[in-house]
Amino acid sequence: MNIALSVNFAVENGGGIYCQGSSVNITNTTITFNNAAMGNYGGLDSGDDCNIHFINSIVWNNTPEEVDPPAFFNYSDIRNGWPGEGNIDDDPLFAGTGEHPYSLLEGSPCIDTGNPDTLGLNLPPWDIIGNERIWDGDGDGTAIIDMGAYEFDAPPYNDVNDNIIVQTPGVHLYQNYPNPFNPTTTINFSVTQTSSFVTLEIYNIKGQLAKTLVKEIKPAGEHSIIWDGRDFNGNKVGSGIYFYRLRAGDFQKVRKMIFIK
Repeated sequence: MNIALSVNFAVENGGGIYCQGSSVNITNTTITFNNAAMGNYGGLDSGDDCNIHFINSIVWNNTPEEVDPPAFFNYSDIRNGWPGEGNIDDDPLFAGTGEHPYSLLEGSPCIDTGNPDTLGLNLPPWDIIGNERIWDGDGDGTAIIDMGAYEFDAPPYNDVNDNIIVQTPGVHLYQNYPNPFNPTTTINFSVTQTSSFVTLEIYNIKGQLAKTLVKEIKPAGEHSIIWDGRDFNGNKVGSGIYFYRLRAGDFQKVRKMIFIK
């Protein structure tokens, strides 16, 4: 629960999730922009002898198809639809940019449309970024859980002593957007120290350095870098998978992106 699975790649099926020989309940999960290059199911491949049940989740924009049956969904948003109580087939209206591109925009059909009866789901009281998990996002006076990993417009979760008990780490490297991309993509990151020496580099699938985007001291705050898909020599790189690595002090994080022509 409270998971976002995005921009993953599988040669065959199951770019987002591959399940085989087990029973799994998955709650408040967002599965989007995953790809199965030579298979049929980019979002979910339920495999053999798999009993998988989604609640309050979003499966959207995976290619070439979203879900391999059998799979069970309730109170979820699945592109092209799926049988089950409370399911919808509407664009979830992801934010698309910023720190959390798969959070929801105002007016999203996924706001306050999750299962109104959360008793027995054993949910944590916060969402993926530490905000209140059940919140009145549409302002109608009734708090109902959202579909997906994010709770729209919710404040940080506080304990009974009014202490914020869930906080995300101080340094972040976010998934680039758009992805896959051509001709440009945006990489967002944040640092918290007053000044940090930051390195942001692009590597090809062979591990060879293709481009250094940042190599300097950055002030605390949010930063945004655009990569135009060119290497050190100004030449367009070839189509394929690339990795970008952020280093700031002791922090190091690598993420994957796909350049297409």
